[in-house]
Amino acid sequence: MDSCEDFDMCEDLDRSDMYLPTKKEDNSKPCNHQEIEDRFREFKQSTYKEIHQMSCALKKVGYSPLCPDVKRRTDLDYIRECLDRMTADQAVFYSRAGEVLVGCYVTPLRPTEVQCGQGNLNLCQYFADKWCYNIDDNQYVVINGCGAAYPVSELFIVRVPRPEAMQNDKEVRAQKKRDSGMRWSIPSSDTSGARGILRPTK
Repeated sequence: MDSCEDFDMCEDLDRSDMYLPTKKEDNSKPCNHQEIEDRFREFKQSTYKEIHQMSCALKKVGYSPLCPDVKRRTDLDYIRECLDRMTADQAVFYSRAGEVLVGCYVTPLRPTEVQCGQGNLNLCQYFADKWCYNIDDNQYVVINGCGAAYPVSELFIVRVPRPEAMQNDKEVRAQKKRDSGMRWSIPSSDTSGARGILRPTK
């Protein structure tokens, strides 16, 4: 993950203004599609900088990563232990959306093995497309109670005053609607080896 030190503020979006020729100019100066694509890419990168800055700020005020040991993000027992040892006043927090997640459990699947959204993208491709950010595939994926998938590296543990309030039906339905783009599934070629890894029975 990128270092939080010496972080530069988001560039002024005024410098990313896109040029679109007017009707008068259409005949003399055709639209430069490559330039427009480059400007959109710059905008997505600046948006990522703002989100990354928020992630760094969370760490500085004491919000801890769900899995502090980066080398053990593919250790199923370790991740489950991190989830199980959360106290009653703690919850899993997804920094990019600024949301507390409900009913989380871990699956032994990597981001490239999980499809999400409506465009048949895997989780790595989804992050690259939505956030202009490449996540590490050397980690497992956490699923929330609404069926949305999250890379372990993007999750924090935070203190919340009343975590039980997140359990009511209204909040769960609202989170389900927000997470629709990250709803996950297993590619058909992987289903044979992935059976029985869904939500553990209690």
